[in-house]
Amino acid sequence: MKSLEEIIKEKFAALLHDPPNKPFILRYTQYNVLEESLNQDRFRDLRNLHGRIGHEAVAKELILHLDSLSESDRNEIIGRINIRNSNVKKADGKASKFDRYLTSIIYKDVSHFANYDNIVLKNFLAPELQVKLKKGECNEPINADCFFKDPYSNEDIIQLFDYISNVFKTLNLSGINIKTYNVFYFLYELLWIAKGYSVGPAETRVPTHSIFDHLYATASILNWFYGNTKFLVGLDVIGVADYIKASRKLRDLWVSSYLLSALVWYVLINIVERLGADVVLFPSLRFNPFFAAYIYNNYLKDKENNETVIKEVVNFITKYIFNNDETYKKIGIPPYAIIPARATLIMPGIRYVKRELNLQHEDVKYIRKYIDEKFKDGWKKLANSLIEYASSNLNDYFWAIFYKVMSINSIQEFKEKPPLLLRVRITKISGNETDEDKEPDYMEFDGRYIELISNFKKDKLSRISPATQLSNFEYYKDAIGKSSRGFEYCSVCGILPAILILPKNDDEYKEFVKGIIGGQIADEKLDDLKVILSPGEKLCSWCLIKRALGMRPEVFKVLINNKDLQPEEITNKRVFIPSVSHLASYKKYEALKNEELKCEEIRDTISLWKYYETYPEDKRCLIVKDPETLWFGKTRDKTLSPYYALVRADTDYLGDLLEGKLTPYLAGIIDSNFYGGKKDNKEEVVKDAIKRYLGNAAEGSYKDVIKLMLNGEESKVKEIIKNEKLISDIKEFINENLSRDRLVLFPSWHVSISSMLNRILLMEIKLVNDLDGFVVYAGGDDLLAILPVEKALEFVEKSRSAIAGIIRDKIGEFAQAESKGFVKLNNAYLSLLPLVGRSYVIYFSHIKYPLQLVLEDSYNLLEEGKERIRYGNYKKDIVIVKYKGSAAVLPLSIKRPYETDINEYLSNIGKSLELLHKLYELVKQKKLSKSVIYDALSDELLKSGKLKDDLLVVYLDYLIDKNKLSKELKFNFNDYKDLIQFQIESDSNSKTLIYNLFQALGNILGAEKGE
Repeated sequence: MKSLEEIIKEKFAALLHDPPNKPFILRYTQYNVLEESLNQDRFRDLRNLHGRIGHEAVAKELILHLDSLSESDRNEIIGRINIRNSNVKKADGKASKFDRYLTSIIYKDVSHFANYDNIVLKNFLAPELQVKLKKGECNEPINADCFFKDPYSNEDIIQLFDYISNVFKTLNLSGINIKTYNVFYFLYELLWIAKGYSVGPAETRVPTHSIFDHLYATASILNWFYGNTKFLVGLDVIGVADYIKASRKLRDLWVSSYLLSALVWYVLINIVERLGADVVLFPSLRFNPFFAAYIYNNYLKDKENNETVIKEVVNFITKYIFNNDETYKKIGIPPYAIIPARATLIMPGIRYVKRELNLQHEDVKYIRKYIDEKFKDGWKKLANSLIEYASSNLNDYFWAIFYKVMSINSIQEFKEKPPLLLRVRITKISGNETDEDKEPDYMEFDGRYIELISNFKKDKLSRISPATQLSNFEYYKDAIGKSSRGFEYCSVCGILPAILILPKNDDEYKEFVKGIIGGQIADEKLDDLKVILSPGEKLCSWCLIKRALGMRPEVFKVLINNKDLQPEEITNKRVFIPSVSHLASYKKYEALKNEELKCEEIRDTISLWKYYETYPEDKRCLIVKDPETLWFGKTRDKTLSPYYALVRADTDYLGDLLEGKLTPYLAGIIDSNFYGGKKDNKEEVVKDAIKRYLGNAAEGSYKDVIKLMLNGEESKVKEIIKNEKLISDIKEFINENLSRDRLVLFPSWHVSISSMLNRILLMEIKLVNDLDGFVVYAGGDDLLAILPVEKALEFVEKSRSAIAGIIRDKIGEFAQAESKGFVKLNNAYLSLLPLVGRSYVIYFSHIKYPLQLVLEDSYNLLEEGKERIRYGNYKKDIVIVKYKGSAAVLPLSIKRPYETDINEYLSNIGKSLELLHKLYELVKQKKLSKSVIYDALSDELLKSGKLKDDLLVVYLDYLIDKNKLSKELKFNFNDYKDLIQFQIESDSNSKTLIYNLFQALGNILGAEKGE
C-alpha cells in the first residue's frame, strides 16, 4: 500500500508528464540539436544530451527547474514519468477521450499518422470547428532554445518554471505534501495562461482536447490506480428549488443560493485537503472562484503586501478569475455562488480512503457517513459563528434580536440540522482489497458514471423535506412576539411555525424592539432595522439564520477557508446587498447622476452590487437608502417603472452531454425519450452523428484513414497502411463506437466540460455586472440574476452568443478567437459550447409582487417550456419573455448543429433576438411607433400563419412602413426570411414566431413604462 507522499509524487508526475508546449515542439524532435546550443548553464539536464531531443527530455528539464522541491523529489517525479509501465504512463492513456484512445493505446509506433506541421486545436464537442495554431519558426539544425520559446509570446518557458519555484519558496511551501500539490494544481494552468503562453492540443493527430485538459484528467484517473475497490461518488443537494424560492427579499435569495454552494464546497474542500484537488471532477476546480478564494486566504493573503511575486500572483487571480473585482478580498469570500448542487468525485480504493479520511471501517457506507457529517458540520459552524458574532454586538438592534431568539432552548436543534438535505450515491469497481493495486479497465469510467446517473434518476421519484428531520415542533410556544391564533407560520418559507413574530404597527414595532434592547430607540437605527426585519414579518429559526447570513456574509469564510473564524475577520463594514427595488430604480439612479445633490459621505461599505462602485462617490448614499421610502412609497415617482427583470438561464441537455448522449447535437430531432426506449426510427440519425464526430476528430493522414473506413473504403486504407493488424484494430474501434448510441465516456470528457462551464459562468457574471445587474447564482450550468428592465434583452443576446464562442465585444479578459466555438484568454485558445443550446426566461415583475411567486413561476416556465414548446422539428434553446399575463417565446437557434453545416447553425444563433433588438431600438429612437405592436398582435393573418415566404416579408415591410415615425426609416425583413416562417407550438396552442416577436417587444416596452 503506497504512502500519501508516494501518491502525491505520482500526481505531480501526472500534471508534468507532458510539457505544456508539447504540440509546438514535436517537429523539432525529428532533428538533431546543435551541440553548442545545449552547452548552457541554465540547462540542468539538456547539456548532458546530444542528437535528437524528445518532448520527455523537455518535461524533465522543466521539472528540474522546480527547485522549491528537493533534488531527490524532482528526480523521483521524473522517474515516475520515464518508467515504461508506470502508473503515470498507463493513466496517460486511460484519461484520454475515446477518439484518441486508438492513438494512445493501440499504436506502438509513433510514426503512424505523425502530424508535426499542421497544428490545430479542435473544439472537443464539435471537432469540425478548429483554430489553426502557429508553429515554431526554427529550422534544422535546431537550436536548443527553440524547445522553450513560446510561438505566441516569444517568452521562455523555463522562466515560468523558475517563477513558479520562486512563488513556492516565497510561500514556504516545499516538499511533497498535499498542501504543495493543491496549490500547484490551482496555479499551474492559471500562471501559464496569465504569463501569456499559448495552449495547444494534447495530441496533434487527434487534437480534440487541450494539453491542460489532458494533464488534469491524467491526475484524476490516477486515483483509480490505488487499491482494487475504487469509487465514483455523486453528491446531490435535494429540495434546492423549494429552498431557494422561499425568499421574501433579494438578500434572502442571495443567501439561499450561497448557502447551497458553501455547504457543498465545505464537503469538497475537506476531501480535497486529504486526497488532492484532482478527485473533484465536477465542478472543476480550475479557474474556480471558490478554490481561488481558498488558496488566497490560506496561502497568499498574508504575503501579498510584502512580497512582489505574491502580489503579482494575486493580481492574476483577480484579473482572470474574478474579472478584476476585488470584492473577494474585502469580504474574504467569492461574491458569487458558483458551486452547483451536484458534484462528482473520483476516489481511490477503500483502504486509501479509510486511511486519509480517517474512517472507522473499510466500508462504502462510512464514505457516505463522512460526507453527510461534513455537510451537517458546515451548517453548525455557520450557525455557531453567527451566534458568537451576535453575542459581541448586542448594541446592534438586529443582532440583539437574533441572539435572544437563538438562545431559546426549544430551537437548539435548528443549529444542528441544516435546511437542506444531501443525497450521496456511490458506484464502485469491485475488487479484493487484499490484492495489490490494480489498474482500471478501459471502459470502467463509462460504466460507473452511467450507473451513478441511473441511481440519481431513480432517486428523483421520491422527495423528502428537510423539515422531516426535526423532532420538536412545539417550539412555537416559546415564540417572541404575539399571535392572535396561538402560532404563526413563517412568512418566508411558509412551512414551519415562526419563532419571531414582528408587529405590523409602527408604534408596536418600536415598543417590541425597545423591549428586547432595554433602552432608548434611535429612529434612524429603527428605520434601518425595518429594511432587514420588516414590520409584520414572521420568521422560523432557519429563515432567521438565513437573514443573519445576509447581514454578515463574511461568516461564510468558516466554510470557504475550512478553518475557524477569528472575531477580527468580521469587520463592522456594511455589506450592501440590493433589493429588487434598487434594480427597478436603475433609471432613476442614472438620472440622478446629473443632478446637483447633497449627500452624506458613505464609509465602510462593501457592495455586492457592482453598480454601486461605478456610481459617483459623493452620491452613493442614494443607492444604499431604501427606494421604497424614497420614490416607490407614499411619495411615488410615477415616471419610474416599478418593474425589474429576473433572468434564469439553463444549459439544454447538459446531463445528457455528460453521459455522452447525442441529444445536444440533435435537440428536438431526438430527445431523452430516445434513450428511454422510444427510438422513433432515429437510430440511423444517431449513428450518422457519431460517424460525423469520428470523421472530424482526427487531423492529417489519420483523419483521411478514419473517413475512408467510415465510408467502407477499406481497400483505399490498405494503400496507405500496409499493417493488416493496424487496419483491423481501426475497424474494430470504429465498429465498436458505431454499435453504441452515445459517445464513450472518459475522464478527459468530464474534465473538459467541467472547466469549460467555469469559463462560461465567469463570462456571464462579467456580462451581468457590466449591464448593472446583480448575480444571485452562477453554478454548474445555471444562472439566476436580477437586471434592470432595460438591460435584460441585451444580456440574453450577448450571453447566448458568447456561449457558442461568438464574442463581438470583449468580455473582461475573454476575447473572440479566430474561429467560432472558442474563446481567447490572453494567448490561449479554449473551447466553449457551440453546439449545446441554452434556454432563458426574462421575467418582468413588479417590486410588490411576492418574490417567492416570481421564483416559482419563472422556474416552472423554464422547465416546462423547454420540454413542451416546439418550433418546427425542434425544442429547447429558447427565451421566454414574461410580463404580467403575457408570455412570448422566441427560438435562439433555427437549425441543429448535426443536421446541417455547423457554421450555418452558428450564424443563425440569436437571430430572433437580433431582430427583436432592432425593432426595440427603432421604437426607443422614436423612428417607429409603438402602434406597430397593436397592429401586429391584432392581425389575424399574422397570428394564424397563413402568410408565408415572400408574401410574409412584403406584408411585414408594409406594417413597418405604415407605422414609421421617421421618413428616413427603411427596414427589410428579407434577412430574416427563414426565421419568421416558424410556428411556436405548445400543447394545443400555436402562434407564429412573428406574433411572439411583437408580443415580446410589447412585454419589454410595457415593463419599462410600468403600464
